[in-house]
Amino acid sequence: MKTESTIFDLLRELRESSTVELKASHKELPKEFWPSYSAFCNTDGGVIFLGVKESQPYNEIVGVINPDKIMKVLWDQLSNQQKVSFNALSNDSIRVLTQGDKSILMIDIPEVSYLHKPVFLNGNYSNAYIRSGDGDRKITDAQLRAFIRNATPNSSSDILLDAKLSDLDPVTIALFKETVTSRNPHIIDPEMTQENFLLRIGAITKDDSNVSRIKKGTLLFLGKYQSIRKFFPNYFLDFQNRSSSESRWIDRVATDELSEIEMNVYNFFTSVSAKMKNQLNQAFDLDENQVRTTTADFDTVVREAFTNCLAHADYELASPSIKIVMHNGWITFTNPGQMLITKGQFFRGGQSIPRNELIMTFFRYIGASERQGGGGPQIYETTTRHSFRMPELKTCIDYTELTIWYIDLVDSYPELSNDEKAVFSYIVKSRVQVSTKELQSNLGFTEYKVRNILAKLVNDGKIEKIGNGKSTRYRVVLGSDEWLTSARIFLSSF
Repeated sequence: MKTESTIFDLLRELRESSTVELKASHKELPKEFWPSYSAFCNTDGGVIFLGVKESQPYNEIVGVINPDKIMKVLWDQLSNQQKVSFNALSNDSIRVLTQGDKSILMIDIPEVSYLHKPVFLNGNYSNAYIRSGDGDRKITDAQLRAFIRNATPNSSSDILLDAKLSDLDPVTIALFKETVTSRNPHIIDPEMTQENFLLRIGAITKDDSNVSRIKKGTLLFLGKYQSIRKFFPNYFLDFQNRSSSESRWIDRVATDELSEIEMNVYNFFTSVSAKMKNQLNQAFDLDENQVRTTTADFDTVVREAFTNCLAHADYELASPSIKIVMHNGWITFTNPGQMLITKGQFFRGGQSIPRNELIMTFFRYIGASERQGGGGPQIYETTTRHSFRMPELKTCIDYTELTIWYIDLVDSYPELSNDEKAVFSYIVKSRVQVSTKELQSNLGFTEYKVRNILAKLVNDGKIEKIGNGKSTRYRVVLGSDEWLTSARIFLSSF
């Protein structure tokens, strides 16, 4: 029978993290609650447990006295905009969990919409926090400006009053026009001038004096490199192929290297796309023992990730720069700026809020992004179908980083020996806790070998040991995010 005591057992082992905060205060709502509330709202969401003291090796359940009184204070303060700028909680957000004479409060705080960020305290924007690791820290001035830009996205359609048509690269426009025309022959006349073409697709506009005005996204996508740098001094794009065993990259495309072409977003995209596709073809061709014989669907996944990286970037942030690094088995896409939807919304799909809608529109014109809001599910479904390691997504006010593997979880750790991979693979695929005897029996290894491998995998943090003596079992490390997901599903069944 399910009881909330199960949650208490798990709570004793839970560690603070980017989505978990433990607070021992048991008589009142602690002052330290509010920075954590602000941080979770502004970052990835999370859960605050009141009445739990973090200790080693196990946490102490101190409980809270009069939880109803603490909840009343919480609701009163959430309703006071002089205390906190936004109430992100509903009645279902707070649970009282009881075991014996001890009660704790579980407060589940969602990440809020970009429209409500930053959530700040005491009527002052500077009193806003973000979650970093297992702590809360105040936002910087640069991060505050980024939050404000995020609240009013699509600045890529804003006019650059001081820019001229001569700031655009005619060679790039010709290449782009040719591709758009070939895909839309009944809409775009191949004989129209470049200026009329740009007007037709909404890349430029005419003012009251009939002077052509350039939009921000158009300059980034089709502009001359020096002109882009004039208006976007932090503009930097970098692709590195590090799929070799050597420490140095074997191929690179970057805005700081001499090039025969203007290194705008369009030329960077077309050049790098070709290089990644060629590298993937080589990688899959060498994988002779696998069933996979084509990379067509995975090419689409990489293209979606690449276009998202370029269309969602905050080109006004000083760091980090846009960076795509291709390794032997995985690709990492990094761009400045936070995603304007949550990670859950990204992988569920159906919703897309690109920071640079105009740039995303240009990508759709050339067929680089087919479905709005469909990129996340496609990435997840394709990697699942190929049994690849699941993609990892990190996003915060400063940057967004997506890593996509084209190898499975076990092979993504090349430092493991074949025997270590066999043990790790068995534990991963079992999805439950396994014993030493089970591993011996199914893998044909000696007890000595199994115990040595298990000890190494535990020490490396890849698996964890549960219990002692004859009841000892092993499982894949369950992180705080996974724990919270399990806890939420468990509690919803009551």
